Amino acid sequence: MPIVSAIIPTRNRPALLRAALQSVALQDEPDMEVLVVDDASDDPQQTVAVVAEFAPRLHVRLIRLPQRRGTGHARNAGVLAAAGEYIAFLDDDDVWHPNKIRRQLERFRTNPRRLPQLGVVYTWHQWVNAATQRVRVRRRPYLETVDDIFRWSYNTPQTMMIRRECFDRVGLFDEEMPTKQDWDLLARMIQHYQFDAVEEILVTCRDHRGPRRTDDYRARLRGAETLLHRYAHRVHDPRVLRDLRFSVGRLHLRARQYDRACADMSEALRLAAGSQKLRYLPFWAWALGARLLHRIEHTRSLPA
Repeated sequence: MPIVSAIIPTRNRPALLRAALQSVALQDEPDMEVLVVDDASDDPQQTVAVVAEFAPRLHVRLIRLPQRRGTGHARNAGVLAAAGEYIAFLDDDDVWHPNKIRRQLERFRTNPRRLPQLGVVYTWHQWVNAATQRVRVRRRPYLETVDDIFRWSYNTPQTMMIRRECFDRVGLFDEEMPTKQDWDLLARMIQHYQFDAVEEILVTCRDHRGPRRTDDYRARLRGAETLLHRYAHRVHDPRVLRDLRFSVGRLHLRARQYDRACADMSEALRLAAGSQKLRYLPFWAWALGARLLHRIEHTRSLPA
């Protein structure tokens, strides 16, 4: 039985998948299985061919989904099929550094902070712009509460190694959420398990042109609204709640849902302290003005 199950969801990106699998093949931890979950690619034989290239070097399995259901469903299918004690995720457009898996396993085994409920070990990571090669490094402090998940905007599953038992307790990715499924999962896990960090850049995320689910602002809005509804009462730092309300308010503005945008911006302004109010005041005024103009336009469009 493998120690680690690596799960790679993919769809219509064979060239990127090849690079992701190459980064898995370079890991210096041999006791690992790899599950590539094809989310109904238009030409599934391309995925089959890429996976076959790595069959001699990796214990790799291909799971082909008959209908497109999204990344959350693909990840869940991988978790349900996994045999490892630990689960590690990798998106098909990202790559691991060669010692990523070994360093995380070492942290689980040595547990230097003596955390009694250690369930998740993550790493630092970097974003590389595919066009300009500009690098943005993301270093995050220790995550200990729901507040920390949202405060530090840490929602990067490809940096995570998670004990399989964590999914048994808190469940899988919520497939009903169109976006923010990873935030939701980590917010659930951190209420029951402790997180630790390997303070090294061990994952490279590739920022490239191409369709992404997060490009759909209405999907982003539904995901953000779900997070706010589920976790607002569990957030203790008013600054974190302020920023959550602000981000949802901006998405409501973009969706032309002005009444809700006004409510969110008003709450963000109320939660802001001192000079911070100056940052949120223009957005509050923008929401009020947009709502007023929308009502005027609606009145003018009514028949006389």
